[in-house]
Amino acid sequence: TKALVPILVLLLDVGGTLEEERRGVLVAQREFMSAGADNVLVNRNTPEELRLAVDMELQRSEHAAKWRAAAQRDVDEQLGKADEVAASGLFWQCVDRVFTGFPLMESRLPADLKHGTRVGHCVFESALGQGSFGKVYGATNLQTGTREAVKVISKSSIKSVKHVSA
Repeated sequence: TKALVPILVLLLDVGGTLEEERRGVLVAQREFMSAGADNVLVNRNTPEELRLAVDMELQRSEHAAKWRAAAQRDVDEQLGKADEVAASGLFWQCVDRVFTGFPLMESRLPADLKHGTRVGHCVFESALGQGSFGKVYGATNLQTGTREAVKVISKSSIKSVKHVSA
């Protein structure tokens, strides 16, 4: 994770031709930033230019930190609203439109699926196992003809939208 205080790296006297210097600086920047640095500065001609570059980078870093914090607050707020909708039951009526690939919800299924029950393109055969969130059934996919393991999760066991979006 990133440090709370911005980490700046100053490269001094990179040397070589202009193209070699350019490549060297870009490699150094990539390596330092992958190690956690927020940015890499190249030595300026005068101490005043260097101070200005450092001050500008610190200001940019503070601005970016405020933006990230605001974005995280927005995400948390939206997830909270989504959890409220999920708790109201409205969420389940359109979950397949919210999450790509999420199957259409079947509202009238029994808690324990019997052999031969058809849901969508699958015909359920037998229960293979059970966990804390639901049961796993063996099923045949009528579109592909393949046998699949299908996890059936009770809506009541999902307390947050994070459980279906993770």
